[in-house]
Amino acid sequence: MTNIESFVNGTNFNGLGRPLENTKVLLAIKDSFIAEQQGLYELSYSKDQWKIHKVESTHEQANLTIGIHDLSSWWMGCVSVESLSNHGEAEVHQLDSKMLDEWFKPRYGPICFTAF
Repeated sequence: MTNIESFVNGTNFNGLGRPLENTKVLLAIKDSFIAEQQGLYELSYSKDQWKIHKVESTHEQANLTIGIHDLSSWWMGCVSVESLSNHGEAEVHQLDSKMLDEWFKPRYGPICFTAF
């Protein structure tokens, strides 16, 4: 994932579960590939739309701390944040990982049709 904001704006996580009310998820993303992407992001839901923006700092604890490689795998449907958390690859605070999976993880992972 080379542009987190473009991904969220382009997909809006269509076809997935939605929060019942306005919601905010604070993400701490570790990115060893693109240094500018590393940092804290506020992902908010309002009026059937997900929006994300990078924040400089906050006194709040991140709801999810995750590496960009695991974030990409999760948002593409390859792995659940619940299993990433269980294996120590992501840290979830103050939110239910099953609920996060319902909002952000496609039910089916990508399929490759390339013949090898």
